[in-house]
Amino acid sequence: MNDGMNENALRAFTVLEEDLKILSQSNGHPTAILREQESQVIAVLGDLRILHPFDDPVLEINFHKHLYPSFRSLLIYYQEKHLVCLALPHENLCLLKRHYQAELQRIARFFDAYAFHYKYFSLKGQELDVLFFTENADLQNVLLPVVPAHEPAGSTVTSELFARFMAYERLRIDLLSLLYELDPKPSLSSTTVDRFGKLRKPFKWTGETINLIEVAHAIHLNKQINEGEIGIVEFFEGLGEFFGVNLGVPKKGFDNMKSRKRLSRTQFLDLMRDSVIKKMDDEDDWGSVRGLL
Repeated sequence: MNDGMNENALRAFTVLEEDLKILSQSNGHPTAILREQESQVIAVLGDLRILHPFDDPVLEINFHKHLYPSFRSLLIYYQEKHLVCLALPHENLCLLKRHYQAELQRIARFFDAYAFHYKYFSLKGQELDVLFFTENADLQNVLLPVVPAHEPAGSTVTSELFARFMAYERLRIDLLSLLYELDPKPSLSSTTVDRFGKLRKPFKWTGETINLIEVAHAIHLNKQINEGEIGIVEFFEGLGEFFGVNLGVPKKGFDNMKSRKRLSRTQFLDLMRDSVIKKMDDEDDWGSVRGLL
């Protein structure tokens, strides 16, 4: 969310975000709080527009693609959160879960409705920036999204859409956390709610622990997680928590693998490799048979 912000804009964003958070935790009436939050965001957006004149296409794109949606998303987030809270069925746990799941489904439908633009947002695309984030772009272009309640004077239509993407992603995290709190599980895999709000069964490693240790060491040594910027202890703890198993001390597990005498020191990795190759060979053989039929 902080992409494209200079030091002053980042400082203003941080201050505004903290002020809005403090307001949300105050004891006033929810509607009055929301109105005050709206007032603060609108004021900052007005100042932001004045401080960033569009005398350069690069600056204009940066404003509409990064600055405006980042600040605007704060307002949308609190507006949406206010609406979620208004409809809460407080006295029934089952209804409360359904309410959160329904909200997650609503967010998922929104992302699906703008699938092309959401992918452009997620992948940080640049090819269509002139069309999406400049005010003199061709407004009849079929690639431009249609966003209800968009205010043309405030930003481009895609800028408004990006703001909603940011806000809904943040709201989705909140909803998943609320669902988790209602039905906590012993492992990381208990956060089993997909983007459509559908509950899924948790993952559980049912094989021998040493097999998962082999896989863990292979993944970590080949730097497949976080571009290799993760400690082996942290990785072992996270992977073990996800699968509901204690992987122990990484060095001890590695020493146990090294000390094997009768079996291969990479027994499970060898087995996995052989299984994959066998499946490939079986499919190739079947393809040959079908070709003769």
